[in-house]
Amino acid sequence: MTEPIYKYLALPEACFLGKRVFKNLFLKNAQLGAADKKAFD
Repeated sequence: MTEPIYKYLALPEACFLGKRVFKNLFLKNAQLGAADKKAFD
């Protein structure tokens, strides 16, 4: 199910970590606007 999401985002292979990244890491470390934060939830 997650494979189509990766293809849609078109992320380069260098971004692949091989482990789970939790939402709160994105929310704390990325510069997200209000709409972006709402989309994450």
